[in-house]
Amino acid sequence: MKEILLKYLLQYQQLGLPGIGFVQVYIRASQTDIVNKRILPPTPAARITPEIPVPAHHDQVRFISRSMQVSEAVAERQLDDFCTAAVEGIRKGVPLEWDGFGIIRKGIAGDMTFDLTSKSIFAFPPVAAERVIHPNAEHTIQVGDTEKTNTEMAELLQEEASSRRRSRWWVWALILAVIGITVLAYYMYDHNGHVDAFRNQQALPQNTP
Repeated sequence: MKEILLKYLLQYQQLGLPGIGFVQVYIRASQTDIVNKRILPPTPAARITPEIPVPAHHDQVRFISRSMQVSEAVAERQLDDFCTAAVEGIRKGVPLEWDGFGIIRKGIAGDMTFDLTSKSIFAFPPVAAERVIHPNAEHTIQVGDTEKTNTEMAELLQEEASSRRRSRWWVWALILAVIGITVLAYYMYDHNGHVDAFRNQQALPQNTP
């Protein structure tokens, strides 16, 4: 009976044990290990709930019946006998153990617990994960304590560059003014500082009568 029940559990990831509970084996979602640049595989876990769903019980009895080639009534009776003996053993401190797979024992709070002893049945190796950023794809960038997208950062840098260009116009204006004053001073110095130096020195032709 124990081998048949284990086969059913492995095939359907659930098992109803009258007097013990409803065993479910499930897979925890994979997790990302950013530091080591890898994705950790899904990990198996198990739980026991007190109530056994009626449809699950009927499916299980039919499975036992076909496996043992007996009627469903006989299969159900043998399942009950097996579970009654298992409960008595668990109460006395003798766990129900499936070698190489898992153990059902009494927990600290008096409830039933299922511990997987081998996770290799469901095991997958970790997968290397390198982050790929496409040039035109929007992605987040950590800037200090805040996160910004690459689009926001590009706009911000463009605004800063434009602002710097606008803020430097007076520098060029000052340079041109200094050059103009220098040329003017040199010109006046060359003409002894006379205002006449700015006048047109060419004589106008006189009209003869």
